Amino acid sequence: MFFIFFTYKQLNTYWKENNVYKPSILLGISTALAITGYIQAQRILLIDEPVVIDNYLLLSHAAVVGGLLLLLIIILTFYLLGRSPRSHRVLFQVILLAGIGIFPTSYVELKSINHAFDKEEPNIYETLVLDRKKFTSRKGTIHYLYTENWNNSNVSQKIRVPYIIYSKANVGAKLILCQKPGALGYRWLDKIIVTQDLDQPPQQVLCRTSLNQEIIENLDQNQVKSLQALYRKYDAKKNGSE
Repeated sequence: MFFIFFTYKQLNTYWKENNVYKPSILLGISTALAITGYIQAQRILLIDEPVVIDNYLLLSHAAVVGGLLLLLIIILTFYLLGRSPRSHRVLFQVILLAGIGIFPTSYVELKSINHAFDKEEPNIYETLVLDRKKFTSRKGTIHYLYTENWNNSNVSQKIRVPYIIYSKANVGAKLILCQKPGALGYRWLDKIIVTQDLDQPPQQVLCRTSLNQEIIENLDQNQVKSLQALYRKYDAKKNGSE
């Protein structure tokens, strides 16, 4: 027991006298950011998540947030290490590791906040599929649809979709797009629905329900009317409480 206590005391004294714990903490934070960033980058590449219409705006804001966080870590490094001989070596490693991870992490976190806290009702748009392409790599296949631009632009819109939507959306197919404004102002598609008849079932029911594509396609008229009645009761109750 005495030996363990003595060893711990020696180690603690060594860490304090040589300031070993400060670069260790900084490098630990930077390594954690690098690992998190790698995981988030793989998530961006491999997982078909809701489409962000204002993706360039999101990327620019993520770069600003990431840059500010990286600057904060650099200031923290100088504050903790001062102008010691090892500070520049540690700073280089901190910038390298934190820089790798902080930007994809900022992007994913802003995107998640934008989606999770968006409580607005979706705007509903109709569009046509102009073309479709898929890109295959060792990590998997990514599917894209090229559609008419529903945001008053003459340029076609490229959207990444899951395979189940890609397989049903042939060239010329009609899409219902449920677009939300985003809590942070980045417009995004909450739902993409492939349909050959945009009037049945009603678009508002399609966008508001949490049912997936397969179930929506199999809804009969009575089930659609039941959903409409439920939404009318919900809206009446919501408006009455306000």
